Amino acid sequence: MDDDTRHEVDVDGATIAYRRFGPRDAPPLLLVHGGGAHGAWFAGVIPHLVDDHHLVVPDLSGHGESGRRQRYRPATWEAELAAVIEDAGVGPLVVVGHSMGGFVTAHLAGHRPHLVTGAVIIDTPFRSPAPDGKRPRWRKERRPHRVYPTFEEARRRFRYVPDQPVVDAELTEVIAAASITAVPDGFSWKADPQVYGRFDDRDTLAALARIEAPVAYLYGEHSALCDADTAAFLTESTPGDVESSRIDGAHHHVVIDRPDACATHVRGFLERHVRLAGRGVT
Repeated sequence: MDDDTRHEVDVDGATIAYRRFGPRDAPPLLLVHGGGAHGAWFAGVIPHLVDDHHLVVPDLSGHGESGRRQRYRPATWEAELAAVIEDAGVGPLVVVGHSMGGFVTAHLAGHRPHLVTGAVIIDTPFRSPAPDGKRPRWRKERRPHRVYPTFEEARRRFRYVPDQPVVDAELTEVIAAASITAVPDGFSWKADPQVYGRFDDRDTLAALARIEAPVAYLYGEHSALCDADTAAFLTESTPGDVESSRIDGAHHHVVIDRPDACATHVRGFLERHVRLAGRGVT
């Protein structure tokens, strides 16, 4: 994925890296990756949008090229997105969030509505809160990542979580390579293993109840985490307009399996809703 420019902004002591693609005067979009991922997860989507949109793609703290923290909180990730929007000078705008990035997008839209004119949320597993507000973790390991002697060995060990078939091998190579970093004695993963399981369903439900901007929800036909019931729950939990679509042939990592469909839905969403924010569509 050829990047335009790389930028950094400090947020509460952590360096947050983000990249910018496309014309600066085009309608802006903020693309937010999922847990344990990074901005390159959108490498297949970006070519479909970059000619006539200005794309801002951050790495949340604990991910990709951004710094790590002692503790991770949804409010902190939300603040990071707000800081990136301000630093890039692109708000208010439509935010696109995949998986965990959809949770962060919901918190941003609910708590800082002046920054978000619309949200496209992709395969984020919203659900009713458990009695204690906690959800079972499908990714439990918080041990230090294994260190591999060579980059090639680390690359061979790359897997999507939750597990799914590799639909696009070339795109997976790009994403895997961007997931690995050199460490003492070898190579390991960039993502901090402490980032998983950081959302309380009660807090997320409260954020959803405050979203007034229009929302599009996309979920994969073969997703292990989301389905039509998830979309219905989001619709019931959000007071504004919500439209939902199933992406055929996609698993949880919809932005990798069907980047073309993701881009098409984003374009359609902008055409239907962007003028609500006073922006034209190019």
